[in-house]
Amino acid sequence: MNKKNATEVQVDIGSTIETAVNQLTQARMNGQNVYIEFNGHKLYSADVTMDSAYLEIVGKTKDQFDKDEAEWLEKSRKEVDGVWVKKQPHGKSGLTV
Repeated sequence: MNKKNATEVQVDIGSTIETAVNQLTQARMNGQNVYIEFNGHKLYSADVTMDSAYLEIVGKTKDQFDKDEAEWLEKSRKEVDGVWVKKQPHGKSGLTV
């Protein structure tokens, strides 16, 4: 397979990077030479991997993206409307000012 002869296929609106990569991987396993336009980036069944797609689209590997997202979520949970949430024993939260 090469990128020159690839045919464009559509991905559903709202699809994730994972969904697009899985669709391309399945196409490759079925012997199809296709590509998807995802947020302005062309991803090809010929050579796509989860990490290559993440690097192309967000500039990070999937593991790094997941780690950064988890850190961001944890940080955002600590602050609610300008009030910091203090972790309490047994998973209970208490507000502190």
